[in-house]
Amino acid sequence: MPHTIALITLLENMPETLNIEYYREGRTYWTVLVPEYGDNGAVNLGISWEAVTYQNPRLWPHQAIIKGISETWRTFSISVRSLSLLFSGIDISQAVSGPIRITYLVGDVAAEGFSQGIGTGLSAMAGFLALISIALCMMNLLPLPILDGGMIIMFIAEGIWRRPLHPRLVSVFQTLGIVIIAGLMFFAIFGDIRYLANIIGRSN
Repeated sequence: MPHTIALITLLENMPETLNIEYYREGRTYWTVLVPEYGDNGAVNLGISWEAVTYQNPRLWPHQAIIKGISETWRTFSISVRSLSLLFSGIDISQAVSGPIRITYLVGDVAAEGFSQGIGTGLSAMAGFLALISIALCMMNLLPLPILDGGMIIMFIAEGIWRRPLHPRLVSVFQTLGIVIIAGLMFFAIFGDIRYLANIIGRSN
């Protein structure tokens, strides 16, 4: 289990048992965890985490700009590496989020942040929206037809061949892109509906 977020994700479907691999004193152990669920869906694992206090220092404007660029590049790099998860056998309907789930998560992050104060709420919401913007930028640069990344590929091909691509080839390329994007949207919306259905089911 790499982190608590991964554990929470596994608990969304309320499994009866969890196979846990953990490390202690340089050795690897395996165990079976049997979670207990309350009437409201709350889970009791019988384990807890040590709270870590993080202090964000005040920065001068030029320092904030440098840190923003650094954090943007770090987030972009993580988003690129996370694309490999789509080919590792995971449920794509859970890996791809559509507008419904994104809107819900924005509201959830904002509500959680504002419950701790206005400053914390604004910071949390701005950070989450920045994360979405970076992810959309990265997705738009993928070498898929009809996306900017696909257009860049076509421009590179025209530069290599030193002549425009045949209109029929461009048409097939764009049609393929529409099919791929439509398929991703289908999985995203299907995943959103199932995600919200699970939330509503746990709340009832």
